[in-house]
Amino acid sequence: MDFELKKLFIALPITEQQGMFKSMQDYFKRVLDARLDPGEFRPSKDLHITVAYIGLITTSHMPTVEQAIQQALLQFCALGKEARLLWQREFHLFNNAVGLTFAYDEGLRLLATRIRDALTDYEISFDELHAFRAHLTIGRIKPNELVKKNRIRRLIVETLAQETAHELDPIVITQIGLYESGTVEPLKTYSCP
Repeated sequence: MDFELKKLFIALPITEQQGMFKSMQDYFKRVLDARLDPGEFRPSKDLHITVAYIGLITTSHMPTVEQAIQQALLQFCALGKEARLLWQREFHLFNNAVGLTFAYDEGLRLLATRIRDALTDYEISFDELHAFRAHLTIGRIKPNELVKKNRIRRLIVETLAQETAHELDPIVITQIGLYESGTVEPLKTYSCP
C-alpha cells in the first residue's frame, strides 16, 4: 500500500480574472517594495483562489478523493444553483503568506459543504480548521522577516485602504480544481456537465 502523503486543496483556476489579479498583485508589489527591504516581499508565480483546504491525504486515497469531489459537484450542479465568490477588500497574513480574502455566497458554502460531506462519507478526514478560508495568495514575506509582522500588517492594511483602482464583481464559479501544495497546475479539474 502507498502511504506517500499529499497536501491537497480545492481552488478556482483563474482565467477571466487573470489580468485583474495580476494588476492587483503588481500594485501591491510596487507599494510594498517601496516601503520594505529589497526582496522582502515575493509575489506568487501562480494565481488561484483557494476555496477549501483538504489537508494531508495518502496517495492510495487519491481515487477516492477525486470520486468524492466529482460526486459532490454533480449533486451541486443538479440543484441548478450558482456558486459565487465575493471580494471583501480584506487581507490575511497567515504564516508568511499575504492573501486577499473572499466571502462565500450561499451557493459556494453549499458546494464546500457537499465536498466535506462526500469526503466524510468515504471516511476521509477533512481539515475543518482551515476548511473555509477563501483567499488568493498574492505573495509571501521572507520567513526571517516575520518578526516585522505587525509593521507589515499595518502597511498592507494602509495599502488596501488606499487601493481603489481595482473593483471586483462577484466571481461565478464554473470550474474547480484539485491541487497539491507547491504545484501550479491542478491535478484534476471538475465542472458541471
